[in-house]
Amino acid sequence: MRSESINANGIRFHVLTEGEGPLVLLLHGFPQFSYEYRHLVPALAGAGYRAVAPDMRGLGDTSRPGRIEDYALETLGNDVAALVDALGESRAHVLGHGWGGMVAAEAALSHPDKVGRLVLVNAPPAIILGRAIHHSWRQRILSSSVLFYRIPRLPEWWMTVGHGRFLRLLLNDRVFSPKDLATYRDAICQPRAAWASLAYFRAIAKTIKPDSIRLRGKQISAPSLILWGERDRTLRRDLALRLDRQFTSPPRKVFFPDVGRWVIEARPDEVARLVSDFFGEDSAPG
Repeated sequence: MRSESINANGIRFHVLTEGEGPLVLLLHGFPQFSYEYRHLVPALAGAGYRAVAPDMRGLGDTSRPGRIEDYALETLGNDVAALVDALGESRAHVLGHGWGGMVAAEAALSHPDKVGRLVLVNAPPAIILGRAIHHSWRQRILSSSVLFYRIPRLPEWWMTVGHGRFLRLLLNDRVFSPKDLATYRDAICQPRAAWASLAYFRAIAKTIKPDSIRLRGKQISAPSLILWGERDRTLRRDLALRLDRQFTSPPRKVFFPDVGRWVIEARPDEVARLVSDFFGEDSAPG
């Protein structure tokens, strides 16, 4: 894999990239960065794709804008469209996990011309999750950590104290090696990285109503695949079953009954096969 820098949407993105062929963008989850795709980038490159995994806005070695509003959902979706352009393509297949999946869904809704095929991994579109939290006490309780992340300063301290010693409570399920945990701890303890990761939650709390109005009536038209670890403690299987209303055609779904939310790193070979086969149903993103 190569490490590169790309300017897009007014900031500098660090990316991991390998391969030639149709472009695939891989958007990581919280509290991770592009390292999440250390297995998938070379696997997709070997399958004939140009795989690009950016550190998302504010994270890893990507620029960290200093205002909460710089992390609004609409801005994050614009980042995806701008990255496609900056990489010299008109369209890309997009895969997103967790927060990366919500951003991928936003891009598919707001920039449908930029997204060929879409893969969401334990990630509902933001509006679907917002409705579930609003209407379901069970989902509200499961998502209660979001309220903690909106508290000023305390969550940043919790994530970085002892050089990120509590991060293992988020990166659980026995998926991560000591090296993996050390890598994620080093990344979140970079200056302002924890603040930026929490800015995603703080921004969407302010914009969820305007986002709902902005996206009202829109559906994802891209052919879509949902990968879902059923042992996810915050986003349960029943939420995955509610996603169809956000798509013009029901997405294909694959469930992993013995895996939590860290599907990408728990089942790298299986995910690579499923994703490359799905993308291969088109010869190119366009």
